[in-house]
Amino acid sequence: MFHLIGQIVRIVKERTEAGYLPYQLSDIRMAITNITNIDRIEVISVPAGDLDVVGRYSRYEMQIAPYAAYEAVVKIEYSDILNDCWRRYVICKELCQALVHYPSAAVDNEEKLIQLCDELRSNQLNENVIKLAEPAFSELIANIAAQEILCPLDDRRMILARREAGEHIDDMEIAQAFRLPLAKIANLFESSYIDLVAHLLDSEQDG
Repeated sequence: MFHLIGQIVRIVKERTEAGYLPYQLSDIRMAITNITNIDRIEVISVPAGDLDVVGRYSRYEMQIAPYAAYEAVVKIEYSDILNDCWRRYVICKELCQALVHYPSAAVDNEEKLIQLCDELRSNQLNENVIKLAEPAFSELIANIAAQEILCPLDDRRMILARREAGEHIDDMEIAQAFRLPLAKIANLFESSYIDLVAHLLDSEQDG
Protein backbone atom coordinates (compact mmCIF):
# COMPACT_ATOMS: atom_id res chain seq x y z
CA MET A 1 0.00 0.00 0.00
CA PHE A 2 2.55 2.57 1.12
CA HIS A 3 4.96 1.88 -1.73
CA LEU A 4 2.11 2.95 -4.04
CA ILE A 5 1.82 6.24 -2.16
CA GLY A 6 5.51 6.83 -2.72
CA GLN A 7 5.15 6.16 -6.44
CA ILE A 8 2.26 8.61 -6.72
CA VAL A 9 4.15 11.31 -4.85
CA ARG A 10 7.16 10.89 -7.14
CA ILE A 11 5.03 11.10 -10.30
CA VAL A 12 3.11 14.14 -9.09
CA LYS A 13 6.25 15.97 -7.98
CA GLU A 14 7.86 15.34 -11.37
CA ARG A 15 4.86 17.05 -12.98
CA THR A 16 4.88 20.00 -10.56
CA GLU A 17 7.19 22.91 -11.22
CA ALA A 18 9.24 23.86 -8.18
CA GLY A 19 7.50 26.49 -6.11
CA TYR A 20 4.12 25.92 -7.74
CA LEU A 21 1.90 24.37 -5.12
CA PRO A 22 -0.60 22.89 -4.57
CA TYR A 23 -0.22 19.47 -6.12
CA GLN A 24 -2.92 19.04 -8.74
CA LEU A 25 -5.71 16.49 -8.49
CA SER A 26 -5.44 15.89 -12.23
CA ASP A 27 -1.85 14.72 -11.76
CA ILE A 28 -2.87 12.50 -8.85
CA ARG A 29 -5.63 10.93 -10.93
CA MET A 30 -3.20 10.30 -13.78
CA ALA A 31 -0.67 8.73 -11.41
CA ILE A 32 -3.26 6.38 -9.93
CA THR A 33 -4.40 5.15 -13.33
CA ASN A 34 -0.74 4.68 -14.33
CA ILE A 35 0.18 2.44 -11.42
CA THR A 36 -3.05 0.48 -10.94
CA ASN A 37 -5.33 -1.55 -13.18
CA ILE A 38 -7.92 1.24 -13.29
CA ASP A 39 -8.76 2.39 -16.81
CA ARG A 40 -10.88 5.44 -16.07
CA ILE A 41 -11.74 7.70 -13.13
CA GLU A 42 -14.88 9.81 -13.07
CA VAL A 43 -15.18 12.65 -10.53
CA ILE A 44 -18.67 14.05 -10.07
CA SER A 45 -20.05 16.89 -7.95
CA VAL A 46 -23.33 15.90 -6.30
CA PRO A 47 -25.91 18.18 -4.63
CA ALA A 48 -25.59 17.91 -0.87
CA GLY A 49 -29.11 16.55 -0.46
CA ASP A 50 -28.41 13.69 -2.87
CA LEU A 51 -25.39 12.34 -1.01
CA ASP A 52 -25.55 10.92 2.51
CA VAL A 53 -21.81 11.51 3.02
CA VAL A 54 -19.40 14.17 1.76
CA GLY A 55 -17.65 11.72 -0.53
CA ARG A 56 -18.26 8.30 -2.01
CA TYR A 57 -16.14 5.78 -3.91
CA SER A 58 -17.43 3.06 -6.21
CA ARG A 59 -15.77 0.78 -8.71
CA TYR A 60 -17.27 -1.28 -11.49
CA GLU A 61 -16.46 -2.98 -14.78
CA MET A 62 -18.09 -1.70 -17.97
CA GLN A 63 -18.03 -2.54 -21.67
CA ILE A 64 -18.15 0.58 -23.85
CA ALA A 65 -19.10 -1.32 -27.02
CA PRO A 66 -20.21 -4.84 -27.98
CA TYR A 67 -17.27 -7.26 -27.96
CA ALA A 68 -14.98 -4.57 -26.54
CA ALA A 69 -12.81 -5.34 -23.57
CA TYR A 70 -14.21 -4.43 -20.19
CA GLU A 71 -12.84 -1.32 -18.50
CA ALA A 72 -12.24 -0.87 -14.79
CA VAL A 73 -13.97 2.37 -13.88
CA VAL A 74 -13.80 4.25 -10.59
CA LYS A 75 -16.46 6.83 -9.79
CA ILE A 76 -15.85 9.48 -7.15
CA GLU A 77 -18.77 11.57 -5.94
CA TYR A 78 -18.33 14.56 -3.65
CA SER A 79 -20.74 17.01 -2.07
CA ASP A 80 -21.08 20.37 -3.80
CA ILE A 81 -21.13 22.20 -0.44
CA LEU A 82 -17.41 21.58 0.15
CA ASN A 83 -14.99 24.47 -0.10
CA ASP A 84 -11.90 24.12 -2.29
CA CYS A 85 -9.63 22.68 0.41
CA TRP A 86 -12.15 20.12 1.63
CA ARG A 87 -13.14 19.27 -1.94
CA ARG A 88 -9.51 18.47 -2.79
CA TYR A 89 -9.09 16.43 0.38
CA VAL A 90 -12.31 14.43 -0.02
CA ILE A 91 -11.66 13.68 -3.70
CA CYS A 92 -8.09 12.59 -2.99
CA LYS A 93 -9.20 10.45 -0.04
CA GLU A 94 -11.80 8.70 -2.19
CA LEU A 95 -9.24 8.23 -4.97
CA CYS A 96 -7.02 6.53 -2.43
CA GLN A 97 -9.71 3.93 -1.80
CA ALA A 98 -8.62 2.59 -5.20
CA LEU A 99 -5.15 2.01 -3.77
CA VAL A 100 -6.52 0.19 -0.74
CA HIS A 101 -8.36 -2.20 -3.06
CA TYR A 102 -5.47 -2.67 -5.48
CA PRO A 103 -4.14 -6.26 -5.24
CA SER A 104 -0.54 -5.37 -4.36
CA ALA A 105 -1.82 -3.07 -1.61
CA ALA A 106 -4.19 -5.55 -0.06
CA VAL A 107 -3.99 -6.45 3.58
CA ASP A 108 -4.96 -9.97 2.64
CA ASN A 109 -4.97 -11.74 5.96
CA GLU A 110 -5.87 -11.10 9.56
CA GLU A 111 -2.25 -11.17 10.72
CA LYS A 112 -1.29 -8.26 8.44
CA LEU A 113 -4.38 -6.33 9.49
CA ILE A 114 -3.66 -6.76 13.19
CA GLN A 115 -0.01 -5.80 12.68
CA LEU A 116 -0.86 -2.54 10.93
CA CYS A 117 -3.55 -1.68 13.48
CA ASP A 118 -1.08 -2.32 16.30
CA GLU A 119 1.43 0.02 14.64
CA LEU A 120 -1.22 2.70 14.36
CA ARG A 121 -2.30 2.23 17.97
CA SER A 122 1.28 2.34 19.23
CA ASN A 123 1.59 5.83 17.77
CA GLN A 124 -1.72 6.88 19.37
CA LEU A 125 -3.21 7.76 15.99
CA ASN A 126 -7.02 7.89 15.85
CA GLU A 127 -7.37 5.05 18.35
CA ASN A 128 -11.14 5.46 18.52
CA VAL A 129 -11.61 4.58 14.85
CA ILE A 130 -9.07 1.78 14.51
CA LYS A 131 -11.12 -1.39 14.14
CA LEU A 132 -10.49 -4.79 12.70
CA ALA A 133 -13.58 -4.24 10.55
CA GLU A 134 -12.38 -3.81 6.96
CA PRO A 135 -14.45 -0.70 6.05
CA ALA A 136 -13.12 1.31 9.01
CA PHE A 137 -9.58 0.18 8.35
CA SER A 138 -9.88 1.02 4.65
CA GLU A 139 -11.20 4.49 5.48
CA LEU A 140 -8.36 5.18 7.90
CA ILE A 141 -5.68 4.10 5.46
CA ALA A 142 -7.26 6.14 2.65
CA ASN A 143 -7.15 9.22 4.88
CA ILE A 144 -3.47 8.67 5.65
CA ALA A 145 -2.73 8.15 1.95
CA ALA A 146 -4.56 11.35 0.94
CA GLN A 147 -2.65 13.40 3.48
CA GLU A 148 0.67 11.98 2.34
CA ILE A 149 -0.07 12.66 -1.33
CA LEU A 150 -1.41 16.20 -0.88
CA CYS A 151 1.26 17.23 1.66
CA PRO A 152 4.09 14.69 1.42
CA LEU A 153 6.41 13.79 4.26
CA ASP A 154 9.49 15.27 2.56
CA ASP A 155 7.72 18.62 2.18
CA ARG A 156 6.74 18.61 5.85
CA ARG A 157 10.26 17.79 6.93
CA MET A 158 11.56 20.77 4.95
CA ILE A 159 8.98 23.02 6.62
CA LEU A 160 9.99 21.69 10.04
CA ALA A 161 13.64 22.40 9.25
CA ARG A 162 12.76 25.97 8.31
CA ARG A 163 10.80 26.38 11.52
CA GLU A 164 13.70 25.02 13.55
CA ALA A 165 15.96 27.55 11.80
CA GLY A 166 13.74 30.30 13.19
CA GLU A 167 11.41 30.95 10.27
CA HIS A 168 7.81 31.62 11.22
CA ILE A 169 5.48 29.41 9.19
CA ASP A 170 2.05 29.02 10.73
CA ASP A 171 -0.54 26.35 10.05
CA MET A 172 -2.70 28.69 7.97
CA GLU A 173 0.19 29.40 5.58
CA ILE A 174 0.72 25.67 5.12
CA ALA A 175 -2.99 25.03 4.59
CA GLN A 176 -3.14 27.76 1.96
CA ALA A 177 0.00 26.57 0.16
CA PHE A 178 -1.09 22.94 -0.09
CA ARG A 179 -4.83 23.76 -0.30
CA LEU A 180 -5.58 21.48 2.62
CA PRO A 181 -8.18 21.95 5.36
CA LEU A 182 -6.66 23.84 8.27
CA ALA A 183 -8.03 21.18 10.63
CA LYS A 184 -5.66 18.60 9.08
CA ILE A 185 -2.41 20.54 9.42
CA ALA A 186 -1.52 20.22 13.11
CA ASN A 187 -1.72 16.42 13.12
CA LEU A 188 0.44 16.20 10.00
CA PHE A 189 3.27 17.90 11.87
CA GLU A 190 2.98 15.88 15.10
CA SER A 191 6.25 14.06 15.70
CA SER A 192 4.44 10.78 16.49
CA TYR A 193 2.53 10.95 13.21
CA ILE A 194 5.66 11.75 11.21
CA ASP A 195 7.49 8.83 12.86
CA LEU A 196 4.58 6.51 12.06
CA VAL A 197 4.39 7.50 8.40
CA ALA A 198 8.15 7.27 7.99
CA HIS A 199 8.08 3.79 9.52
CA LEU A 200 5.27 2.60 7.25
CA LEU A 201 6.89 4.02 4.10
CA ASP A 202 10.34 2.68 4.96
CA SER A 203 9.06 -0.76 5.97
CA GLU A 204 7.50 -1.35 2.54
CA GLN A 205 10.56 -0.02 0.70
CA ASP A 206 12.74 -2.40 2.69
CA GLY A 207 10.37 -5.28 1.91
